[in-house]
Amino acid sequence: MAKRLLLVSLLAAMVLFLNGLLGGFGEIQRRWSPLFNPLGVTEADSSELVAWTIQNRIGVALLILALVLLSCVRAERREQLLRI
Repeated sequence: MAKRLLLVSLLAAMVLFLNGLLGGFGEIQRRWSPLFNPLGVTEADSSELVAWTIQNRIGVALLILALVLLSCVRAERREQLLRI
């Protein structure tokens, strides 16, 4: 169990480091990133920033919903397999 926890934490740290590396550690804001900061964007007007922020938040919410639904489906399949 401890090995798995260590592996997951290292993977999470690697993903965050890669996200920071691609984003210039906050200098370049990626609209698709869950860490998108609309206050860091200077070259867009306010209506574009609001649209990007809403699109980002809806996209992150849909991604989380998809992961939860996939987890529920997998758990249901596991329950059916355990009953056999």
